Amino acid sequence: MSKILAAIEPSAAAGPVLGVATALAERLGLTPVAVHVPEEDPEPARLLAGHWDMQLLLAEGTPSDAIRTVMDREGAELAVVGTRRLATGPR
Repeated sequence: MSKILAAIEPSAAAGPVLGVATALAERLGLTPVAVHVPEEDPEPARLLAGHWDMQLLLAEGTPSDAIRTVMDREGAELAVVGTRRLATGPR
């Protein structure tokens, strides 16, 4: 089955990213999968993904390169990303 990635970091911005990825997955018949590029302990991201019943994939490198690499490897059709290090999305 095709996948949609939810690129997350453990911040308040993760909730909307996971929510949008879940909604799009349901509408488009995709499997939602979370991806995280850890700078520290990945456990908070693992808990977030688990709360949304998503598998969490850990990736290395710059976030943009890591997301592209995981998209290619997993055959993901789409990726949902948020605003890095901010509690809310675009204003």
